[in-house]
Parts: sequence; structure tokens; C-alpha cells
Amino acid sequence: MEKGMQGLKLGGYKLKINRARFARENGEATDNRESSFKFQSEKRREEVVHNNTFQKEAFIRQGFSYSAAVLNNKGGVKSSEEVLGDMEKVVEVHEEISVFFDLQGRAVVGRAKDFSNLIRLKDNLREVGVSGFKLHYLGAMNMMISFEDDVDASVFVLNANMWKEWFETLDLWPGQSMAYERLAWLKFHDMPLHLAENKVFDNVASMFGKVVKGSQMSLNDWDLSTNSVGILVDSGSRITGSVILK
Repeated sequence: MEKGMQGLKLGGYKLKINRARFARENGEATDNRESSFKFQSEKRREEVVHNNTFQKEAFIRQGFSYSAAVLNNKGGVKSSEEVLGDMEKVVEVHEEISVFFDLQGRAVVGRAKDFSNLIRLKDNLREVGVSGFKLHYLGAMNMMISFEDDVDASVFVLNANMWKEWFETLDLWPGQSMAYERLAWLKFHDMPLHLAENKVFDNVASMFGKVVKGSQMSLNDWDLSTNSVGILVDSGSRITGSVILK
């Protein structure tokens, strides 16, 4: 067959047949083409898989993808709640804002000496003949007293002998800001009976703030397993910590 085809003319071309060399070269070329094709296919497949994984994880709104869970890669994508939690929340307030304008000048603000004076203030004022007033609790130990006009407010502030037993400080309120304080209640549960003394409760509470409503546990109480003490703090955060009794 090879001899029959050797020298065969096709148009202006003459065939030259070399069977052995053709087979060897064909085999090598085929192997190279197949290897190259397989390599390119695998490379392309890896790129597609990688791109698909990236696209899926990039658009996850909450939690993490299945592939991230399998690979223990939970930190790669943050949920919307986590992103918002990391951001500082700021609200701008106009510098010229003014609240309760009608009370400015005819109201006074004071800081009560203790919790007892705070809750008895209305009765104390009436006992000394003060009338035409309203009380407005401002949080912590702070109380506002509003009068019918600015004259009554000024007279009350100047009469320090009247209020000095109830207040640490007392001033007219023309709209000024006040230092932040709040009254926090520390609750005690299951205190050992041999340590359940009012002084012990107050000493523990004083580690976290100024005691303004001390412990009042007595044998007349039915429940001796719980108690509470009121303290003043200057933070809105939850009170945490521990105290060692020895």
C-alpha cells in the first residue's frame, strides 16, 4: 500500500509516504496535544471554581457560606449586624437646641443629700410653707423644682437656710446641661447568713459607686436570701465585677 501510494500525484503535489516516522511523530504530537488540552482544561476549571466561590461568598448577607463552613473560614465574611455593630453610632444635635424653654429662669435644680430626702422632698417643702411648685425628677439624686415665676425661684435659691438640709447644691436653671449620673440598684442573692449584715452589703456596694440607699435588712423581713443597695454611678454601662470577702 505504501509503495502504491509512493510518488502518487495529486494536482501539482507529489505524495511522499514515511509510515514509521509519521506514526511516531503523530503519537508524540497527539500526546502533547492531549496533555496540553488536559492542562488547559484543569487550569480553566480551577479558575471557574475559584471565581464561583469568590462570587458566592462576596454576596453573602448574613452568616457564612457552606464552603467557608467546611474550610472553617468563618471570619472571612461579616454579617450586616456585625458590620453595623463595629460602626460608631453618632447623632448630630443642633447646638442651638433648647428644651422646656418655658421653665428656664423659673425653675431650680438641686442634688439631694441622700435618698430619704429625695423621696420626702414634697412633704418637706410643704412643711416649711412653700407653695405653688412642681417637682420633676431628673434621675440619680437630681430634682427640679419649678415655680410660677422667676421671682419665687430666685427667692427660694437665696434662702439657703431652708433647703441646705435637703440639698448638697441648688441653682437656678436657665437651660444649662448637667453632669450625667444615674441611680443603680445592686441586687444580692443567696448571701451566706453569717455574712448578711447591713454594713457588709454597704461595703460591697461602695466598691462600685456612692451608696445613697443603704441596706435595710432586718429579722422582720420574710425573705433573707435577697437584698438591694442603691448607688450612684456616672456610666450607663451594666455594672460588672466581683468582690472578695475575707
